[in-house]
Amino acid sequence: MQNLKYSYIARQPILDSEQKTVGYELLFRDGPNNTFPDIDPELATNRLLSEHFLATHYSTIGDKLGFVNFPYQSLVNLVPTLFPKENLVIEILESCEPTSELLAAIKKMSQAGYTIALDDFVPRKEWLPFLPYTSIIKIDIRQYSLKKAQGSSKDCDHITLLS
Repeated sequence: MQNLKYSYIARQPILDSEQKTVGYELLFRDGPNNTFPDIDPELATNRLLSEHFLATHYSTIGDKLGFVNFPYQSLVNLVPTLFPKENLVIEILESCEPTSELLAAIKKMSQAGYTIALDDFVPRKEWLPFLPYTSIIKIDIRQYSLKKAQGSSKDCDHITLLS
């Protein structure tokens, strides 16, 4: 693993169905290479939040939402609750397993007013219990068609699909 002296942030726009920017996914990067460095994902998230989101988030995201990927352990440890909920969208990574421990954490954060998003979501029955606490589903329309996703979410009128 690298010992990084500096950290960088990439800002990827998140668009709604009308192609309007609603927020930015904030991504930890290693610098000019614009890649994710060989470090623990928990450390990357913590550095992104402490060095960029808290210190400069208004200049980084303006009046938009900041979407932040949280690894499993950060979610179950409720790390997102250390940050203001007004501009933060908590993204559950596609690599997270839908466990009862994760569900309890997501439920608690949702009930505290945090916005929860499922990142690169592909519907599976194991995720059904999470849907009442999820406000946004992000899909990669190159992997899962928008039409198919809209059909999958028709019974979830509180969910916003961001393609």
